[in-house]
Amino acid sequence: MNVSLHPFDELIIKLREHGFAESADYVAMLMRSVWTSSSEFIGELGQAVLLFQREHPTIPPDLRDVLDRCMREVRIVWPEIQ
Repeated sequence: MNVSLHPFDELIIKLREHGFAESADYVAMLMRSVWTSSSEFIGELGQAVLLFQREHPTIPPDLRDVLDRCMREVRIVWPEIQ
């Protein structure tokens, strides 16, 4: 049985698998937080992904794939996010 996870849930798992527990905890905290709007929520997740990518430019391909999928979701709401 193949169960598809939301990209950010998968990101938390992959971050932990690759030893980035602090980053995984931060994304998990964002996922549990209360936001005034869904666009604010997705924007904060996008900023977390971008920060991680700046801090860790060289990462395993499977983690890069999940990060890319997360940013595709973010760019639906925030196409200009950088």
